[in-house]
Amino acid sequence: MEKIYSRIGRKIDLKRLSIEICKVYDIGKYFEYKLIENVGIDDLSYILYTDKSKFLVKIINHNKTIQEINQFIKKNDIIAKNKIQAPKIVLNKGNHIYSTEINGLYINCCIIEYIEGSDLYTIGEKISKNDIDKLIDIIIPMHKIQDKLEIDYDEYCFMKINEVYRKTSCKIPPKLKNEVQNFLEEYKMIDLKKLPTCFIHGDLINSNIMKDKKRKFMAN
Repeated sequence: MEKIYSRIGRKIDLKRLSIEICKVYDIGKYFEYKLIENVGIDDLSYILYTDKSKFLVKIINHNKTIQEINQFIKKNDIIAKNKIQAPKIVLNKGNHIYSTEINGLYINCCIIEYIEGSDLYTIGEKISKNDIDKLIDIIIPMHKIQDKLEIDYDEYCFMKINEVYRKTSCKIPPKLKNEVQNFLEEYKMIDLKKLPTCFIHGDLINSNIMKDKKRKFMAN
């Protein structure tokens, strides 16, 4: 559990932070919190329970720049503007991000609507043909969004396959190495900047697909 706190710098008193958030956001009296350990590799997230409701608190990774945080805010504004079914950020006097100092550590965090449900990876559920049809109904409107963001690909994104190969080539079985290298030679000839782009990228994996308690898909 201690390792997960390295995402924000070091371990802090989440109860103290939660009580502060409850007062600032006026979302009820603090009851308890539950750290989310098994999902995500970036920010630190936990569920905040109050006497009125529950919320998702996302403490932003301390390595993220102001530009990256602004991109996150802009993305969520675009999702809300286009009425995509997804959890919304709870605003504090019009602000998306709440900045504070806890135990001598300066942090940025945001409070997000909590949706009862889970991602398919957590519940070990496979995607059915019916699921695919429903997902298409969500994805098509997202692809039609005209707003664009500056592209900042995740380190595990396909667009960074050369970097991933350099880090992992020693683990590729010898009999597959030639095939991978041949593919990379073909890949180098593609001018990625000339390819069409849209608001979302192709990270549609089971850990990024969520169903609420009514078994309805949500953008995650």
